[in-house]
Amino acid sequence: MALFAIAGISSGVLLLALQSHLSFVGDDWDFLIYRRGFSVGTFLEPHNEHISIIPVAVYKLLLSIFGMGSALPFQIASTSLFLLSSVLLFIYLRSCIGEWLALFATCLVLFLGPAWIDLLWAFQIGSFGATSAGIGMLLMLQRGDRKGDRIACLLLLVSLAFSSLGLAFAAGAGVDWLLGRRPRLKRAFIPFVPVALFVLWYIGWGHHGATGSGFSNIGDAPKYVIDAVSQVLASLAGLASQGDDASHPSGISLRWGHFLLVALAILACVRLVKLKRVPRGLLLTVAVGAGFWGLAALNGDPLFRPPTNGRYQYPGAIFILLICGELLRGARINFRWIVVTGVATVVALVSNIGLLHDGYTVFKPQSDAGRAQLAAVEIARGTVRDDFAFSLLLQVIDAASYFSAIDAFGSPAMTEEELASSADEIRGAADLTLAPALRLRLVAIPSSSVSYGSQQTCRVIPRSRSGATSVQVGPGRLTMSRATSPVLISLERFANKYPIAMGTLSPGGAVTMKIPPDRSSRLWRMRLESDGRSTLCTTGSLITG
Repeated sequence: MALFAIAGISSGVLLLALQSHLSFVGDDWDFLIYRRGFSVGTFLEPHNEHISIIPVAVYKLLLSIFGMGSALPFQIASTSLFLLSSVLLFIYLRSCIGEWLALFATCLVLFLGPAWIDLLWAFQIGSFGATSAGIGMLLMLQRGDRKGDRIACLLLLVSLAFSSLGLAFAAGAGVDWLLGRRPRLKRAFIPFVPVALFVLWYIGWGHHGATGSGFSNIGDAPKYVIDAVSQVLASLAGLASQGDDASHPSGISLRWGHFLLVALAILACVRLVKLKRVPRGLLLTVAVGAGFWGLAALNGDPLFRPPTNGRYQYPGAIFILLICGELLRGARINFRWIVVTGVATVVALVSNIGLLHDGYTVFKPQSDAGRAQLAAVEIARGTVRDDFAFSLLLQVIDAASYFSAIDAFGSPAMTEEELASSADEIRGAADLTLAPALRLRLVAIPSSSVSYGSQQTCRVIPRSRSGATSVQVGPGRLTMSRATSPVLISLERFANKYPIAMGTLSPGGAVTMKIPPDRSSRLWRMRLESDGRSTLCTTGSLITG
């Protein structure tokens, strides 16, 4: 259908246009920096609790071709798999509910704003790949022949190699095997071979991964699942809203979602009473959804994995639409309902595209701050210790591993010119990384040990009417003493709001600080807040006024 092609192309263009202003963030760095080489463990070590064989391979391939200077090749690969999953969803739903309703449903996924953390993050290639292969498996099972079974088994294996999200589709394959055509023994390979290989992976490597609370969450699982499904329904309907943490839609959405869930449950009961049976396809897709939300509930975490988690909206939306498609399979839907559904879809899209942009405005400063931090570490190269660790959106990186990666694949960091022209909070992120990288700190020394030699430049810092004086200092040994009142000392280099609090010089005391040379000629600015005067000496540059 031409309209679906237009919608898919529009989604891809929009997502890549937004992502082109973003860089690597968070978990990207694990694959970029810490999956070097080609040992078995490089591919089979879990990421958190997830198997990530194919994503690691894709990252390594793209690194070898394009390097690490830009995230765009990775974003194109991830977005392509997202679009593929949408195409397969459309094909599946078209066989259930016809082209028009399939178009409307798939458009909701193509522009699913509450799932922006998936849609705008190249790292989510694992989720997109697992979902694409999983839907492909469902389509192959519908063939009802031996060849379709073999391809379905292979696609389930691919889904599991992308992400542990494939376990949800394995649950669906298991239900199809139990309820499908006989003899069952000859079809047992479809779910059991991929799951057996996954179990072997888990025994060998997967059990080392970080997991949630596990079975201790069973008591809270029903509420978690209800809230998770409700949130997805609200997201699809365009009724989601951002919470304090924009990666998780607001709890306000749940009130709408609970209402929609009750309405959907009533309509499902009416439909099943009319059918006088529960279709096998419905049981299969319900098993897929139950597998996903059940595992999410067992691994739920109030902070990182709440039921409203933005990362769960994309797969959740896919599963809800698959379930609804099977529920309505064969139903006669008149033109009036198609028009009403189309209008509702347009309204939801307007809201969700707005949320997608809102998500971008959250992601962009995080991406820029990460590039600024990398620029700071590169400025400190040659001085910073190899074991210096810094955090990029919860991903901790050590300097030695980062330098090794950029030597091999190029640097994604800001240039010093880009950094200097960035927003102040971005420049502040660089300063807050650069100071500990250079080990800048005030050290108290006995005032009697302070000497004022000819090799030093000294200035008496008088009392300022504004209560604060700024000086510029360069590499060298700096000493402050002879304060007549406490002096609060703070630093900046690229920022304008002195984000680095160094400490206080007490009256009669003395402090010293070493500023080592680095790869930038830019001077540091020191702010001295005091009601009195003090003496500042340095073996490096000193500019007052």
